[in-house]
Amino acid sequence: MYNMLIVDDEQWISQGLATMVKRMECKDIGDIIYKFSGKDGLDAFQQNTIDLILTDICMPEMSGLTFIEAIRKKSDVPIGVISGYEDFVYVDKAYKQGIVGYMLKPIMFEELKEIIDKMISILKRREEEHQWNQKRDTMYTHTLIENKINRFLQLVRQNDESHMSITREMEGIFPFPYYAVGLVKIKKSEHKVVKEIEDEMANIYFEGTKKNVYHMIDYKNDLVIIFNFLEPECYKDVCQYMENLKTFAKDKKEDIVYSISSYMHGFQNIYTLHNEAYEANRYNALIQQDQVIKYGDYAPLKKSGKEDFQNKIKHFQCAVEITDKKAMMGYIDELFTTERLKHYCFSLIEWLYKTTCHVLSQLVQSNEVEMITEDISQFLSIKELRIYLKSWILKNINEKEELNYQSPVELALEFIKHNYHKDISLTYVSNVVSLNYSYFSKLFKEYTGMKFIDYLTQFRLSKAKEMLEDSTWSIEEISKSVGYKNYRHFTTSFKRQYHIKPSEMRKKRQSSGFFNTKNHDAKSI
Repeated sequence: MYNMLIVDDEQWISQGLATMVKRMECKDIGDIIYKFSGKDGLDAFQQNTIDLILTDICMPEMSGLTFIEAIRKKSDVPIGVISGYEDFVYVDKAYKQGIVGYMLKPIMFEELKEIIDKMISILKRREEEHQWNQKRDTMYTHTLIENKINRFLQLVRQNDESHMSITREMEGIFPFPYYAVGLVKIKKSEHKVVKEIEDEMANIYFEGTKKNVYHMIDYKNDLVIIFNFLEPECYKDVCQYMENLKTFAKDKKEDIVYSISSYMHGFQNIYTLHNEAYEANRYNALIQQDQVIKYGDYAPLKKSGKEDFQNKIKHFQCAVEITDKKAMMGYIDELFTTERLKHYCFSLIEWLYKTTCHVLSQLVQSNEVEMITEDISQFLSIKELRIYLKSWILKNINEKEELNYQSPVELALEFIKHNYHKDISLTYVSNVVSLNYSYFSKLFKEYTGMKFIDYLTQFRLSKAKEMLEDSTWSIEEISKSVGYKNYRHFTTSFKRQYHIKPSEMRKKRQSSGFFNTKNHDAKSI
């Protein structure tokens, strides 16, 4: 609310103006102070927080113009002028001092309300401008610090000693000597979820004056929280903050994993703390402990222990060589469980998974990397990882058995049928069926009467033509769904094949009533 000062040497007028203002029932007006001389008005202005002023022009001792001039040396507070004289010289001088409006006595209610509304409007506009400038400055500072910290992490990772200059700069910004790093990793999510969690952070009270919290998006596009505090005893509050954040964001449907590093003295250790938070987070993502994992709890886990698995891996390798499905499944079920792996660090779990993938690659003759993923970070849990490995084994054993009685071209046609939407080529498919590129190309044309690329194009376009019947698909979605990365290339190919653009074909079918409005649950072809 805004406080108002009324200055008029006639007491009944000052009090009358105050009464009129109160009758307006303006929710923006707070206290109303009235004085009966320019000198007293100036004292009141200096001793109180005054947001808007109404003053008479002609007063003894200190005139209204002198009063306004004195105010203007200190403030640009909105001022409205009242007078019993319609003197242009007075009016002109008052407006040169930046007044909002000028009223002649006797003052009418509507006229007074108009002036006050105008002054309040000016104050609100200034507040909005101030808030915007503050927000802009805060955003600029936040972005600057975020860029500096990401640059620091990059330089340390590259062993570039120039990171020391950033250390000195950041220690001038962060007031306290101790640091810890929290990590909130949101898997398979959009930017809006990160923003929602950042908003939740504003609702969490970080008690005390000995610690600060700062959040940023790091170079891995994850939400990182930097805690800066005065003494080691504050670390327990840092951990509690992360627990509170997890509680606040528990209604988010996305898979979110929380972790917190240990604490260290000096900004130069941010890189180490950042790595600690990530290592603990990656472990927590797989083991799925329903808590914020602290690096201090994670650090004692076994970092060596490959020998614990060597015999099992040898037996697994033998099972793969003879395609013993039961033995392979038993290996996966025995080793890839939370109970078995929770005592090992993430790097050892990752080694075990990659070793398993390498052994499994013997099941297929193709050397294509895509045949099995070695990126453990894509899994949200040990259970999901276990399901993936077992599904992959079953699929590839079945394909291997089918290979014994299917011709290479038949196998290739089956592969195209199920993978036409992917980025496949003659080279890729020839590797799948384990044939030389040139020989496979010759066989394919003899069998189908078409070149491989022509067959693939025709197959994709026929699928696109079918999908045009479904009005819930946009044409751009259709182009991507049948394997075209470039929308224009798809349109050109479609017109070359059917002598009509896909959009025109859709309109033609729609106008003829030949249209299907099935939902997206029927996307698979």
